[in-house]
Amino acid sequence: MSDTTDFDQLDYWGSLSDNDLRQQFAETSRNALMRMLQELASEESRGVEVRPDNFVELVKQVRDLKRSGARSLGDAIIKAGKLIDEGLVEEARIVYQESLGACDSRFYRQIALDQLKSLANR
Repeated sequence: MSDTTDFDQLDYWGSLSDNDLRQQFAETSRNALMRMLQELASEESRGVEVRPDNFVELVKQVRDLKRSGARSLGDAIIKAGKLIDEGLVEEARIVYQESLGACDSRFYRQIALDQLKSLANR
């Protein structure tokens, strides 16, 4: 799994211009981006080769995946939390199951699965 330093690196890359970002391509940055693709991208996109000519575009795509995945999961957690507060645990389970069904990201799927498992004894 990607660690927080990978995501910190991704945030840093987001602050750079395309030209400056292009200069960041190296073996370590390629490896970090490949780890993030494994965790955030859909299955068919996980095997993309990271090269100097697609590095900038892939960084942008991964940043978008991170942002949209976090937003979607956050929405599910908030919605499920409100349902739990209302005593509607089964409906909260459904929210997490729907989130799992709509999510291609290993990273966000695991978080949603952990949240769903936390409801097992409720």
